[in-house]
Amino acid sequence: MVLRDDTINQTMLVPMDLMKLIPKDHPRYFIKNVADYIDCSKANREFADTPGEFAYPRELLLRLVLMSVFDGGLSSREIERRTQTDVGYMYLAGMQHPSYRTILRFKRDYSDLIDEAFKMTIKIATEEDLVKIHHVSVDGTKIKAKTSINKLTNEQQLKIMKQHLEKSIKLDEEEDE
Repeated sequence: MVLRDDTINQTMLVPMDLMKLIPKDHPRYFIKNVADYIDCSKANREFADTPGEFAYPRELLLRLVLMSVFDGGLSSREIERRTQTDVGYMYLAGMQHPSYRTILRFKRDYSDLIDEAFKMTIKIATEEDLVKIHHVSVDGTKIKAKTSINKLTNEQQLKIMKQHLEKSIKLDEEEDE
């Protein structure tokens, strides 16, 4: 039997394509597609012609926040760590590493973009049959209502996503202390 060479210190001559490391059915692609639908141009224009460091594109930060909510509401520090250790987060961040403060400010200042992305996520997931809407009935009583089961389910899913986001902001505050 012949042993392979230990290549831990071998440098790459050609940059690696992260997409080859992530399975084709991985949720990171879904998150990227959702973020691509959201128009962040107005938010990005706020940073045009301002002094200081280059700002991260709002699309990049939105992708990271959406992925963190998908993963259960991670703190901004954990998102920052994952951009350095998790291939999926590296892909969504385009191999950039925004600081936890930048991510936290984005969560607080651009909640409207995040809400829009949550709605788009549910809409696309429902259209693509990724979310199953189950029939729920208690009794046969008919009550006149101005809503449908689809709207109710969407509102419940939005509430869950917002709870994950709030949980991640609370984690950030605890870690700051």
